[in-house]
Amino acid sequence: MWPATERFGLRTAPSGIAPAQDLLNTDAPAGGTFPDLLADAAGAREWSRATLGPGAPALTEDDAAHLRAFRAALRAAVRGGSPATVALAGDVPEIDAVPEADAVPEADAVPEADAVPETGDVPETGDVPEADTVPEANAVPEANAVPEANAVPEANAVPEAEAVPEIGDVPVRAGLAPDGSVVLRPSGEGWRYAVSAILLAAHDAQLRGEWHRLKVCRNDACGTAFYDRSRNSSAVWHDAVKCGNAPNLRASRARRRLGT
Repeated sequence: MWPATERFGLRTAPSGIAPAQDLLNTDAPAGGTFPDLLADAAGAREWSRATLGPGAPALTEDDAAHLRAFRAALRAAVRGGSPATVALAGDVPEIDAVPEADAVPEADAVPEADAVPETGDVPETGDVPEADTVPEANAVPEANAVPEANAVPEANAVPEAEAVPEIGDVPVRAGLAPDGSVVLRPSGEGWRYAVSAILLAAHDAQLRGEWHRLKVCRNDACGTAFYDRSRNSSAVWHDAVKCGNAPNLRASRARRRLGT
């Protein structure tokens, strides 16, 4: 059901958080032990069928790229960085145009000042004799032209990084249950359906006050997404022994050095 999380031997989060947790755990941690399950369309389709069930959409290479971009945005949001740039779709009403302000009346024209009378002509002075011509200095011969340096070959062009696709709004379907309650269902095609399903489940977890317990291991070489089951929600390592032992030991030694 949750192949990405289970491959790390982790307990899966409650149902509302499990889809987001599993998406985060599709990433490949440092060391190359586990592959990226969204590296291509084939892997993305296999993961989608396992997590979303019969309603999973057919995914292309472009869909896989968008899912990787959403995964990065979701990881940043869970870590407390910039929030994910995906919102549930909904047309934003246009704002009415602001009426233009009344035109300000022009000020009265300032009368022109009286013209200043012209003065009489100034009599011309006598011709000034020209100074003796200064003989030209001997021409300085031009220096020999400096040969141009050999042209430096241009460095090989650095290939541009792969463009990260933008993640915009995703659609949802809203309906009424027999008891009159509002029911939201994922919608869209390709990656939009998958993201819609994950966000709806996350939204339910937020309403129940559980979303803050989804965390990413503080060990950057790990980055595994886990559900914090501690009473005060203070866990920072997905495994306190595997990922937390070495950093905690270094911190303890540093405190002892400062105390001596």
